[in-house]
This record gives sequence, structure tokens and C-alpha cells, in this order.
Amino acid sequence: INTGITPQEHGIIGYTMYLREYGLVANMVDFTPAYDYKWGMLLEMGLDPREFLGTETIYENRSKRGIKSCVITRHKDSGLSTMHHTGAKAFNYVNSSDLFVILRKLLESESNEKTYTYAYWDLLDAISHIYGPSSEEALAEFKSFLYSYKNEFLDKLKPEVAKETLLIITADHGQSEISEENTI
Repeated sequence: INTGITPQEHGIIGYTMYLREYGLVANMVDFTPAYDYKWGMLLEMGLDPREFLGTETIYENRSKRGIKSCVITRHKDSGLSTMHHTGAKAFNYVNSSDLFVILRKLLESESNEKTYTYAYWDLLDAISHIYGPSSEEALAEFKSFLYSYKNEFLDKLKPEVAKETLLIITADHGQSEISEENTI
């Protein structure tokens, strides 16, 4: 989504990847060796997230066309975010409640300009990894998300802004329950 091209084209194919030039398997979110957590260690080793991607981001592309870009994420300073969000103004959030307040305020403040805003909410994924995607905890998180979406965004967004806004909701991946007896 952040590049407009496929993983085969941009080369970031997963959460962890073998980086031949560094001789290690890397955690691509935190830019650390997968075997030794020290946040940003790959940055210290000389990996520049803005150059690593090897292509422009969708935000850089939009900027060339006079379209301002914004990103709302919980981890705006991670190596992966630095790589993927080049060309966008980034905003941090804590939970779905402030994510939707930030999104609404941002859309209303930029209502006279063409803007592309990307909001990434990762908490359902995080909870699903811990408790399972069909768990009561995951369902509670999703209900909390929908509550904030309705009450802090939809119900409060100025009608004139809503009329000019295209909202697309998508997922970056799904999850499946796998029984322990089928796990190798």
C-alpha cells in the first residue's frame, strides 16, 4: 500500500528477511537482527531505510502531483515506517480512540486541499497473535475499534468534509487458527 507496487517488486517480503549484505536475518519492523534485539541496530550498521526500499513511496508519487500525504500510525519512528512513509507527514496515536480523533481533525483541517491520508491500525493483529483471531479478546478489540470509528469519526465528521472524503478500509493480511497438533 505504501509503495503502490508488489512485494516482489520492492523486495520487502516479510516481517523477517535474510539480508545477504549484512549476513543476518533481520526483523524488518524494528531494524534489528532477528536473533539479538537492539532497536535500530541495522541503522547503526549503515542500513538507510530511505534508500533500502529502492523505489519511491506512494506519498512521494502523490507529492509530485501536488497532493499532500499524511500517515497516522502507532510507530512512526520505526525503521519500517521511516522506509514506507517517506514523503508523508506522520502522526502517532495510542489507541483507536485517538486515532479517529486525529483522523477527523486532520481531514477537517485539510478540507480545502487534495490529500491522501493513510491510517494504519495494528492492534487487532497484535491481539490476534497473542490470543487467536477468533478469541473473545480479539472480538472485544474489534468492537472497541468500531465504537471509536462510529462515535469519534463518523458521528462527528463535518458533513461537508464527509461529502468530499473517500474512505477505503482494507486489511494487510488475515489470520487463521492452527491447532497445535498441526503445527510443525
